[in-house]
Amino acid sequence: MSPQHLALAAIVTVVTSVGPMSSRAAQPADSGFAESLADAARDLEIAQLRLRRYDTYGYPLSLRRLESQIKLAQAELESWRRRVREYEQFDKFVGSAPVLLTLDDARLAVLRFQTDLDDSVHEKELLERSRRDQYRLLKLEVEAAARRLAGVRKAARAAR
Repeated sequence: MSPQHLALAAIVTVVTSVGPMSSRAAQPADSGFAESLADAARDLEIAQLRLRRYDTYGYPLSLRRLESQIKLAQAELESWRRRVREYEQFDKFVGSAPVLLTLDDARLAVLRFQTDLDDSVHEKELLERSRRDQYRLLKLEVEAAARRLAGVRKAARAAR
């Protein structure tokens, strides 16, 4: 189990250690407690789902997409560079307009794919740098929802 999943499990353990409310506490004098309890439980579940979705799907899919883009851009870039080298041989001797146009197209393609590659590499670096912050943000949302749920449960018990 990853450290992130262990941390999430610890949060859930703390929240559930407060214990289920007894049947008498489930019907507090003020029905607002029941609504608050349901809202707090829902907020906790939403925060846990958002954290799990990011950790399980969001980040890995974004990373995989960027790695694929980088790999494809590298292959295309190398292919176009090879074409430029081949066309340059004919341009030196022939100097014809069709070869020159083809060479220019190839050079533009090299520039386009180099730019795409650079952008994808930069985006991947940003994604990897922001992962810890994004995970921490979602984890804090889970912790806040867990504290809110525990507070509502405590208030419901105190109101009995």
